[in-house]
Amino acid sequence: MTRENLCRPFCSEKCRLIDLGDWLEERHSIPVDNAEEIYNIRLADDQAKH
Repeated sequence: MTRENLCRPFCSEKCRLIDLGDWLEERHSIPVDNAEEIYNIRLADDQAKH
């Protein structure tokens, strides 16, 4: 009987939390071709809310 890794795909809870912290601190990012367009849409949405 094998025990399922609850932290998968990470080796441990500690590694999972380190990775999460890196994303929250914006050390990781997903490249996009239209980043400026996305920024402008979000900016317009934020301005419309106020």
